[in-house]
Amino acid sequence: MNYRHHFHAGSLADLVKHITLSLLLKRLCQKPAPFCVMDTHAAAGLYDLRAPDATKTGEADAGIFAYQKLPPCPAHQPFNDVLKTIGTNIYPGSPAIIQHYLREADKLIAIEKHTEEAAKLETTLGHDPRITIHTRDAWGAMRALIPTPEKRLLVFIDPPYEQPDENEQAFKAITSAHAKMTHAMFALWYPIKDAVETGILQERFASCGIKKILRADVPFSNKILPNKMNGSGMIIINPPFEIEAELRAAYDGLRPLFVDGTKHAIIDWLATE
Repeated sequence: MNYRHHFHAGSLADLVKHITLSLLLKRLCQKPAPFCVMDTHAAAGLYDLRAPDATKTGEADAGIFAYQKLPPCPAHQPFNDVLKTIGTNIYPGSPAIIQHYLREADKLIAIEKHTEEAAKLETTLGHDPRITIHTRDAWGAMRALIPTPEKRLLVFIDPPYEQPDENEQAFKAITSAHAKMTHAMFALWYPIKDAVETGILQERFASCGIKKILRADVPFSNKILPNKMNGSGMIIINPPFEIEAELRAAYDGLRPLFVDGTKHAIIDWLATE
């Protein structure tokens, strides 16, 4: 395993994806029917930002620690509500954020193929009867576990992008799963490194025949994050009604953290009904 999220916990990229996830979860809770969330690349769940892995990169300094000094932003409140429930210098990964929003009848299917990370996740969240942890490949799990018994499903997909074909695997897994559960919501996070590569991914989704696909690209700067990352984005299939305004406000609230704070997020529809 080359990728370890401990080195990047609390980074700007994490803030973008986890603020987005929190807004989606908050919307799911507005309806009484139970929902299920499938977290395809769950990792460890919680991260100690004082640990050597986290302090080695310093990405949390430009991310969550700088974020905590920002003026209040109402669109950040769903994420801030999660932060209030955990200890100082602890950063919540996606499964911990999802757990915060689970109600009594809701479920989390957490998938993590790396045994060491899955063991940490078991220690962190395994006691919760609403959560099932699978130590298996994400793409295979999506094929096997979708459709879910719950009619309301959010699939949160956050690959490490350490393999050159990860975009292709994500596209195939999502389109195949959507064919089996067309009303499910899918949220795919991706790093923005190469404009051409990102454009190809977005065009594939735009032309795949699925309706209601929202794109949200958030530019920040490759001076902040390693590996020539110029920002990060989300592709959301079947997003909540009128979520665009909330996302725009949330991303605008992060702009003081970006090296070039003059750039706005690009939020538009790749496909509509």
